[in-house]
Amino acid sequence: MIKNSDCVDFKDKIQKTKEAVLDVLGKSAGTHFHKKFLLKKDGQSDPSAIPLDLSKIDTSYYEELFLQEVFIDYQSTKDTEVISCSVERKGSKNSFAYTHKLTIMKNGQKILKKRNISASDFITAMGQQKKGTRVIKTKRVCIIDNGVYIIVDYYNETDGQPLTGIIQVRQSNQSKIELPPYIQTYRDITDEPQYLPEIMCKEDYYMDEQDKKGTNK
Repeated sequence: MIKNSDCVDFKDKIQKTKEAVLDVLGKSAGTHFHKKFLLKKDGQSDPSAIPLDLSKIDTSYYEELFLQEVFIDYQSTKDTEVISCSVERKGSKNSFAYTHKLTIMKNGQKILKKRNISASDFITAMGQQKKGTRVIKTKRVCIIDNGVYIIVDYYNETDGQPLTGIIQVRQSNQSKIELPPYIQTYRDITDEPQYLPEIMCKEDYYMDEQDKKGTNK
């Protein structure tokens, strides 16, 4: 158990939890990676908030954030193919961080590069928004529950209002993921591009009708 008194803040708690899990498993126990799921929504939750029942969780075990991501034009070079480029605003209340994200394909490998930028840089970049796209707005909750770290994203202004969850798992234990009862998965979308922000930002994006029906209780 990671006690609140032993942590500086929520991020420190997340890091300590990850370290504790690694200590238990052993660093050679298997490669860690992330799996992404489309989640079922809790119809009883406040429609203006993330549609999950978090009422039984101690508020110190999760953090709510708001994200705004704008995809911008960025030229590929002779040696590097640009897959996507965006600027992101992330935080809560009056505390926000700004990031420039560049995803490239180089030597057959997909690489994500990030760097911090100022609020002024973010505003300037918004003027370079890629044609045919819209601003992606996301409500996010980061949860630590029984040693499991989960990032839930709710795209409430996107068609179908997708609710996705990213869970860190071990490669050797990927068939035995134990999730808390309020996280109800619909299906695994780890390798599906249709639920990536760079796809959902398109003005003509629409969520699969079967997924809409399956995720709305």
